[in-house]
Amino acid sequence: MSYSSYWSSRSVSRRRFVAGSGTVAVGAVALLAGCGGDSKSNGTGTTGAGASPSAQAKPPRAGGAFRKSFSGGDAHLSPTHTGGFDIYTTFSTIYEYMWRKPLSGPPVLQGAEKIEQVDDITYLITLREHVYQDIAPVSGRAVSAEDVKMLSDYIIADKAVFARAFYAGQLTSVTATDAKTVKVITKGPQAYFYDGAVGFDRPLIPKELVATGDLRKVKTQIGSGPWQFSSQTPGSFVEFVKFPKYWRTGQPYVQTVRATKIDDESAREAAFRGRQLDTMVPSNSRLYSTLMSDLGKDVRGMESFSTPYAFAMNPNRKPFDDPRVRKAIHRALDLNALLKIAEFGEGKLTGIVGPTLAPFQIPDSELTDYLKFDLNEAKQLLQQTAFDTNKTWDFVTRSDSTEFQTLAPLLKEQLAAAGIKTSFSDVPQAEYQTRTFAEPGQFDFTIAATGTDIGRTLRDQHSKSLGVREAFAVNNAEIDGLIEKSEITTNEEQRIALYKDIQRKLMAVWPAYFPLYAPKVYRINRSYIMDFDDNPELFALYPQQPQMWLDT
Repeated sequence: MSYSSYWSSRSVSRRRFVAGSGTVAVGAVALLAGCGGDSKSNGTGTTGAGASPSAQAKPPRAGGAFRKSFSGGDAHLSPTHTGGFDIYTTFSTIYEYMWRKPLSGPPVLQGAEKIEQVDDITYLITLREHVYQDIAPVSGRAVSAEDVKMLSDYIIADKAVFARAFYAGQLTSVTATDAKTVKVITKGPQAYFYDGAVGFDRPLIPKELVATGDLRKVKTQIGSGPWQFSSQTPGSFVEFVKFPKYWRTGQPYVQTVRATKIDDESAREAAFRGRQLDTMVPSNSRLYSTLMSDLGKDVRGMESFSTPYAFAMNPNRKPFDDPRVRKAIHRALDLNALLKIAEFGEGKLTGIVGPTLAPFQIPDSELTDYLKFDLNEAKQLLQQTAFDTNKTWDFVTRSDSTEFQTLAPLLKEQLAAAGIKTSFSDVPQAEYQTRTFAEPGQFDFTIAATGTDIGRTLRDQHSKSLGVREAFAVNNAEIDGLIEKSEITTNEEQRIALYKDIQRKLMAVWPAYFPLYAPKVYRINRSYIMDFDDNPELFALYPQQPQMWLDT
């Protein structure tokens, strides 16, 4: 099954359609550092023995359990806040979005039946006829425009909601004109209207849950997606069962989806080898190759570029507000060595924008000086700025992330070689987000992951990002202005030129938050998973897919 044919009934009606920015369909999955999980996203590539399961002409078989793992937070069940489950684990299972926005082309409709753009600032969204899951207090009622309106009001009011900049800053009004029609008026043209993390699209959440006043305190999840919430044991597992009234007749085929919390990769490997898991995301090429070799025809593998890992210093603290200090730290980091050691050389050095967003990158020829490693220059710059080499700086990292734990000691060693002493603060995901996201930030250094869409990637560099890593951005009015201009420029060629100009301006001031490298991402499925679409954009949001079935 191809990405373009994945969703049925996806026509886009328009009086005039403004194509938003070219952003990948995984806007919300950019919550890698934000929401935990062992998913990375985007790129292309598939390997494995035998023909693609989707090419085998067998009738789908209903039933069975799809078993996967997750790492990171499960402190709450809100689909709009960080610190809970990531979208890879649960939200794309229970909740449906109005649409999803692929890297290019128009939005692919899901919970919306059509979208009409009346003029530059007015959108009419017609919801399809479908119902929520039959769980109290919602009890199977129809999805309504009032649900969208109430969620919009909630996001604007709650400053703890993740990625709320569009709602808080770019909407004039959201109204339910009838039971199925949402009218949205924006403050001027919006290039990102259709994008998930930086636009209007959000999961369809019933107003009964929103009315509680804090979605983090809700004890169950209720959506209109393929599976519905069944049970959870915090710190252990969460389970979902088939939603029999899902609007796509006959789907999903899989009866149960069970996600087990396993933070340790060796434990995940053991569970996958022991057939206790049906899918796994190995953290590096050697483990991937070993598993593919050992398990042979029992598995099918996929590999692609991932979104980059990034390093951040806190520009709200001295001396990191000084561009000479920031340049010294750039020069002190040997990115090629990091890639070679942490990823066995499988990946790519990159500028501000990674290879998953290749159409928006500046040429590699402009990156030579920016990516240069020069320890002597680093030391000289630190001497010029009277950098305090006797002080020990706070390096915050996540205790529940394999990737962070791999990179942190290597970064600590490289910083030490330049005379920069650090001490680790290993904290769980929820505390990591509290300390590192909001300005002014409670850290000196940290590790993060960049956004999976161009809007999030650049918005994270805006000094007033309204809840999306405000503590990472250099306070630069010119760069802020260019980012804001890109968000209202609907002409694609002009917008891409702005994206490249923003990257050049950032490189010139030595950003406080910057990619280290873009690693490869690897995924392995058991070969009995049939009709599985391995398009990387789709997989990132839907590792469990309504049309897949288990041939066991």
